[in-house]
Amino acid sequence: MVKEGDDLVAMFLEALDASGLSLEYRDLVIVTSKVVSKSEGQVVDFDGTEEHKASLIEGESARILRRRGPLRITETYHGFINANAGIDLSNTDDGTAVLLPKDPDRSARRFRAEIQRRCSVEVAVIITDTFGRVWRVGVTDVAIGSAGVNRYWIFAARTTPPAGSSKSPSRDRRRDRQRGQSGARQGRSDTVRDPSRSRRRVLR
Repeated sequence: MVKEGDDLVAMFLEALDASGLSLEYRDLVIVTSKVVSKSEGQVVDFDGTEEHKASLIEGESARILRRRGPLRITETYHGFINANAGIDLSNTDDGTAVLLPKDPDRSARRFRAEIQRRCSVEVAVIITDTFGRVWRVGVTDVAIGSAGVNRYWIFAARTTPPAGSSKSPSRDRRRDRQRGQSGARQGRSDTVRDPSRSRRRVLR
């Protein structure tokens, strides 16, 4: 299990080598926020009570948008809209809770820079977290930090708009689309996944 101070890049490269894979130019590396948080010390004590849980959520939230029983829909200090400020109580030691990384973009930049330093290969990095969406059942992986990848595709209007009206270019959330595709390929499972199934290419 990942703990504070662990070298995530070394762990990633060792796992990659053990799988018989190697990084190639402009590969996309996707890292879950939980291992980033653990390595950066974003793990706090949790006594298991709803009162303490509510206190942690309040402390990680810029504002509370909705309340329903123990559930809070929050806006974090990063600007993310999610449930319970993204605090994770699963797959962590008893008596602890995992917070989101303080600066996911900075974490992605560091991860990318270390890979490039050690492997002399240019890659892109996306850090993800699992979000639920309003009015939808289930969860999906969402990009919360990135480095070396364009965040949007810009689509210009394909036809001339009628006189007196305007049409702005639409933006496609490229990071989330890539992460969603990768999540679908991987499946939601507690088992070890084959890294070759989630290899993505980045085209800038």
